[in-house]
Amino acid sequence: MKVLINLLFLLVVPFYAISQEPYPRKLIIESDTLVGITIPQLGIINKSLVERELFKMEIKSLNSILELKDKKLSEFSLQIIKQDTMINRYQVQVDYYQRIYKEQLLVISETQKKALRQKRLAWTIGGIGIGVGVAGLIVMAVQ
Repeated sequence: MKVLINLLFLLVVPFYAISQEPYPRKLIIESDTLVGITIPQLGIINKSLVERELFKMEIKSLNSILELKDKKLSEFSLQIIKQDTMINRYQVQVDYYQRIYKEQLLVISETQKKALRQKRLAWTIGGIGIGVGVAGLIVMAVQ
């Protein structure tokens, strides 16, 4: 009987040693609080901490890339503003020269019209002079 009790005792003790509660488990030993975890849980926690450090390094890398892109974007924005200013200045010059060109075309057109009128007037006066001269010769010839 004693052997049977010892056998049962040896079989039952490991069942009591295995916790019925899931880990992590909070343990209080002489007013100190400890956390009990299993080896697979320790592996998971360690993996999470390593991944966290990798993510922190990746975040720093991505932040530096983002800062570089922001810097380039601001440089490009300033360059675009400068080019827009230059384009606006050139547009003002183009408008000015177009206005001068139109005014000069008007002056040329008016000058050409005036020259054409003077030419017609000269031909008319010349024609009248020749006609009067011929009429004068005919009148002199008839007398």
